Amino acid sequence: MRVGSESPIFSLFMPKGHKAPSIADEKIDFKPVNPPKAPAIKSDEELLADLYDRTAQQLIDDADVNDDGMVSKDEYMAAQKRLADMDKRIFDPVSTEERWAKFDPTGKGTLDKSEVIEGLKKVLPLGIGHLDQAQADAIRFRPPTRA
Repeated sequence: MRVGSESPIFSLFMPKGHKAPSIADEKIDFKPVNPPKAPAIKSDEELLADLYDRTAQQLIDDADVNDDGMVSKDEYMAAQKRLADMDKRIFDPVSTEERWAKFDPTGKGTLDKSEVIEGLKKVLPLGIGHLDQAQADAIRFRPPTRA
């Protein structure tokens, strides 16, 4: 049987041109979204300053029981004792006194945040460095040591 263009079933066999709906046809409100901006890259010095600042604030938050924004020697010693107890280690008052002496070299007896930061720089001297190629290769290609 031949099906011609005049036959009602002709349309079943012949593809029709189909136009995909557009955003305007569908009445979709499309507003382009700007991608979020990447945060600014911080320098090594800024990263270290942020670390010391957060660490000092944590020390103050943990030790300052009277909420005056200062850490006294008694508060510091008590906080270090609590920390040792939480970590299930023996509290060493001698080394804690030595650390306090680095935090408070003038013997004033209390520390504000800036003095805590300066003390942390003495107790916990940090730096950000980069390995040269020979050092990186030595670490990368060093065979594992046996115990």
